[in-house]
Amino acid sequence: MITRILYKEEQKLYDSVISHPVQTWDWGEFQISQGHRVYRLGVFDKGKIISAYSVSFHQIPKTNYSIGTILRGPKIDDEILKNVKKIAIDENAIFVKFEPDVFQKKYRLDGTTERLNDIPQFSDLKISPKVAFYPYTYVVDLTKTEEQLLESVNSKTRYNIRDIRSGF
Repeated sequence: MITRILYKEEQKLYDSVISHPVQTWDWGEFQISQGHRVYRLGVFDKGKIISAYSVSFHQIPKTNYSIGTILRGPKIDDEILKNVKKIAIDENAIFVKFEPDVFQKKYRLDGTTERLNDIPQFSDLKISPKVAFYPYTYVVDLTKTEEQLLESVNSKTRYNIRDIRSGF
């Protein structure tokens, strides 16, 4: 397998293997418009792209240092760590925050859960107490009416919704 930086001409190729909106090429363009530096890497096996991810670096004001982030990227492996570390050194990053798009538990609509073991452990990585994205995704059945949806939530939540609608 080979990992390399991708170029503008490869945007469609990159987006074809991305699974989260904040990993898309367009999101990277938005990050660039905000003054961040973005690197998009593609992982190729026998000449075919099999995965990709972007890492952005945010300059720390009044310093020569930056902070790197990979939000909702692929599951972390040794190859990703090696490649990101090389770029982070060039970018003078004090750390890189990884928030992979992986799950610890799967919550089903019937209320049951399934434990998943998608999160690999690396001795030199620490779990941050702060996240950029909430670690859970909720599924809402949009075929239900508003009343049915409200019936399924906590009474305090219904109260707060009605309170906000009435303008307090």
